[in-house]
Amino acid sequence: MSLRRSPLLYVFYDIAGLERQRELLESAIGLPVIEVEAHLPHERHGVVKYNGGTLIPSINLSTPSKFHDDASDALVAVLDVPAGFDDSAVRDHCRVTAASYGEVFTDPWGHHYAFRRAGDGAPLTPVVSELRLAVDDIADSVAFYRDRLDLDVLSEGRNEAWIATASTTIVLERRGTAVDGRALDRRTVLIVLYASPIGAMREALIDRGVEFSTRRVAYSKIGGTTRFEDPSGHRFCLYEPSDESLTWGSGEKVLSVAAEGAAAR
Repeated sequence: MSLRRSPLLYVFYDIAGLERQRELLESAIGLPVIEVEAHLPHERHGVVKYNGGTLIPSINLSTPSKFHDDASDALVAVLDVPAGFDDSAVRDHCRVTAASYGEVFTDPWGHHYAFRRAGDGAPLTPVVSELRLAVDDIADSVAFYRDRLDLDVLSEGRNEAWIATASTTIVLERRGTAVDGRALDRRTVLIVLYASPIGAMREALIDRGVEFSTRRVAYSKIGGTTRFEDPSGHRFCLYEPSDESLTWGSGEKVLSVAAEGAAAR
């Protein structure tokens, strides 16, 4: 078995201000809502989920103590946006930093976003096209994604590498600090890969040398999950949705992303 046919499905962002973050993602950036948890504030996991194209950005309600002023994400989500996209409202919510691929907007919880205005064929709403991950060593990271996860390396340079998944591209960047100059934080983001059947996928990755932080697949009403980290500490989760979860608001999108990923590979 191989992760080449397993699309990136979710990126979960921990946040500590639900209404403020919803205003940023929905009103300022323009991401369409596809699911809101029904039992707030008692259930934190996956509070709000959004249609980000072939990826589902999601926010989880957490506590203020999880966030530190001297640190921000080791990840930047790059979104392709409509040609007429106006970032003025985003600037009202975020800090702005210059990067080699354009301006990066950082929200109050240290999550980073960059916007690419598309020309012909521009999307009607923003779609996540890249996840740029800060890594300690390019060669070690490429070896992990290629040899352990069995993903294709599209291009590799001294300081960057492009990794193909069955959906969104992963870009590895050699960085010692976050894009805004603060310390790197990998605790408040979780990257989720669709995996079915999850047990067989886990065993195949163990055979390739991947070390999981959980002893077995954990099952709950959302389905099966099991977690691992890359060499730089980015947190990943394999996920197989339950039949029940596929009846929720995000279920149709989950099935669509899974089908598109399988067809693409």
